[in-house]
Amino acid sequence: MKHSSRYIFLAASLMLSTLSHAEKYLLCGPNEDGCYRNIYQYCNCIPYNEQQGSQPYCLDFDNMRCHPLTQVPDCDAALIRKDQASCLATIFQSEREPGCRATTQAFCVKHNMYFCDEDGHPGSCHKS
Repeated sequence: MKHSSRYIFLAASLMLSTLSHAEKYLLCGPNEDGCYRNIYQYCNCIPYNEQQGSQPYCLDFDNMRCHPLTQVPDCDAALIRKDQASCLATIFQSEREPGCRATTQAFCVKHNMYFCDEDGHPGSCHKS
């Protein structure tokens, strides 16, 4: 019996590991309230930057793009957002908060959402 318990534990651990390594996306809605159940088909999925997504971002307001602050050291202080999610929320939801929430690529595909480039430029968004 000990061996079967060990195998079950290993299988469960492997499944959880696979789920936690699923590619992350940020889910941005078309209005100030973000994205919610009844409007999924109008929402946008943007790849989450694993290396810099939790660090400050610069909103390029003229071109409607978000870049890690490390790439734009001369960013105007008024355009600095706390992270990628709040920067993208400014573009798509017209508000920093709530920030675009985390999701998976599978969720975006299942709900037939738009996919955008990592910088969030609205012109890059398309259905898969």
